[in-house]
Amino acid sequence: MIEKCKNENEEIKEAVEQLTQMSADEYERELYEIRERSRLTYNTEMNEARRKGLEEGEKRGEKREKKKLLKK
Repeated sequence: MIEKCKNENEEIKEAVEQLTQMSADEYERELYEIRERSRLTYNTEMNEARRKGLEEGEKRGEKREKKKLLKK
């Protein structure tokens, strides 16, 4: 299947070639793994910060609504 995709899509072909080269070189493989872990950590932290921000915003909104209702 990879061979079929590789022949149909130039980007996939380049990615397969890069992966083949990197897997042959231990240093390059380690660099790739470090970059990948960093990327995953960054994405996880950003998603968590976004989730907390939304949660905080909802709580503030609920407090404002309660204040408005109490004033009426």
